[in-house]
Amino acid sequence: MFAHTMRNEEMIFSSDDYEIKAEYFRQAKYCRKVNILQCGSTTFSCVTFAAVALIQLFKADDMSIYKKQPFMHDIWYPFLSIENHMGVVVFTNLFVVCQGACFNSATQCTFIGLMIYSSMRFRLLHIKIKKFGLTPQENPLALLEELIVEHQDLLQFVKTLNERTKYVMLLEFLLNAVSLASGLLQLVMIKTITQLFSICAIILLQLIQIFVLAWSANEISSLSIADAVATSNWIGQALMVKKLLLIVLMRAQVPVGLTAGPFFNMSTVTAVNDIFLDFEGCIHLCVIYDAKFAKLISFKECIK
Repeated sequence: MFAHTMRNEEMIFSSDDYEIKAEYFRQAKYCRKVNILQCGSTTFSCVTFAAVALIQLFKADDMSIYKKQPFMHDIWYPFLSIENHMGVVVFTNLFVVCQGACFNSATQCTFIGLMIYSSMRFRLLHIKIKKFGLTPQENPLALLEELIVEHQDLLQFVKTLNERTKYVMLLEFLLNAVSLASGLLQLVMIKTITQLFSICAIILLQLIQIFVLAWSANEISSLSIADAVATSNWIGQALMVKKLLLIVLMRAQVPVGLTAGPFFNMSTVTAVNDIFLDFEGCIHLCVIYDAKFAKLISFKECIK
């Protein structure tokens, strides 16, 4: 797929159309900004998480508190008392945090880049079809056939991308949703300002990832190709050209895009509904948590 991307980028660079090159560079700048946002939010979230854990470590009177609770991550160590080997524990956890930040940024940026590339190809094809027939052509039928081949190639690319990433998209979407719900639930149980800062950074990261994935997937649409056919100079074309344009128009109205497994299409509506479900689930869990806490208090008072 990356070879396909590089091959098409070479064709874009060799084009004489200024509008196509301008649109390509505009989408490239947009992709760079999204990747910077993704990497920045991931780094900020990991740094705050590690900083809060280190602050708690330095403020602790002794290391006995880590007998019952893990330090940063719940990791198995080849020794029984981790309080006697805190140097190894701290180094291991910081290494895991750095590794997670690098892997998350790399996978997210790669996936987002492929989605933005797909939507960019639809935009460029929209420009080409919209300009079809505006200038005299020796063989407009051959030019239209080239555009149809490019359209079919783009549809096949999106289909291949969806087949190879739909279960990854489903897993990523579910993990982000669960992490967001967990972060919202922890807001009720935090005790210090530093913990609040860390949880808010994690929630911000999950919101950014959910919306960036949903927005990038939502931009992959072939409806713009139908609009381009309708606004092109199709009236003065030959009958065969008109028939081919009509076929392109009908094919462009078939929905294309990315799905989360075999269940639902990825879109901004999906992201908004997921966040509302997370908030609703957290509200119900908070009510249950408060009810159990109230019952525990009343039971202790009865014993007294």
